[in-house]
Amino acid sequence: MSNEELEQYNISNLNELFSSMVNIDNERRVLNKLLVLLNELKEISYTTTLEENLNRFQSNQLNDDERYSLIYLIGQKKIIEKACSWIDNALSQLK
Repeated sequence: MSNEELEQYNISNLNELFSSMVNIDNERRVLNKLLVLLNELKEISYTTTLEENLNRFQSNQLNDDERYSLIYLIGQKKIIEKACSWIDNALSQLK
C-alpha cells in the first residue's frame, strides 16, 4: 500500500484499513510465503537431512562435540518440520 493510499485513512475509518488487510487470501499468501522461506532455510542452511542426522546420532562412534552438534541440528530441523506441518494444516483449513 502506498503512502497516498494510507493517507486516506484516519481514526474514524481505520477499521476499513484493518478489515482489508485481514482476509483469507492474505492469510493464504502469508502462509505460503512462510512455507517457502522455511523450505529455503532448510536447503540453504543445512547440508544434511533430519533423517541423516538422526541416523548418525544413533552411531556409537561420536565424540561429545559431534553428539552435541547433532542434538542442536536435530532440534533446529524438528522445529522447522513442525512449523511446516503447522502451516500445511493451516492452509488446508483455509481452503
